[in-house]
Amino acid sequence: MTPSSRFHSVLDLACERSAVRYAKGHADAVLRDWGLSEDLVYDALTVVAELASNAVRHAGAEAQPFAPGRGQPHVPRCELTLWIAADRLCIAMYDEIPRPPLLRPPSADSENGRGLQLVNGLSDGAWGYRLATPGPGKTVWVQLPATIRVPPEPGLTAAGNRTVTA
Repeated sequence: MTPSSRFHSVLDLACERSAVRYAKGHADAVLRDWGLSEDLVYDALTVVAELASNAVRHAGAEAQPFAPGRGQPHVPRCELTLWIAADRLCIAMYDEIPRPPLLRPPSADSENGRGLQLVNGLSDGAWGYRLATPGPGKTVWVQLPATIRVPPEPGLTAAGNRTVTA
């Protein structure tokens, strides 16, 4: 299904630590503009933070340091895409590393590795990944149930406001 341009947003980022903050800020502004509920925005921002953190942790580690005489270093990129399809909010994060995400069983003594468990729970298991073609990398995607409030069109009264499932 092709997302409508009204409910479709793409943010291209350098895959570095600040990408998490920018991805969350962008998603917050976009999802509120789309009229999503506070609960859904909160869940979506949790998912965005986890996907962006994973992209930075894994793909951002591939950044090349600057060395005079070797030209510009390669800075890995990542990309956040948000869209509404049918009754789902779709969130996707692309990064340049083809290594698939790994859903590990939770461990009481591990300091990390719980993020995808959280994503899995928030999405009721509606998540996965696909390798980029052509080119390097992968896209991790998540779907959350979504109902949006469509703002009234210019000239309509407040009574003309309607709830639409997109």
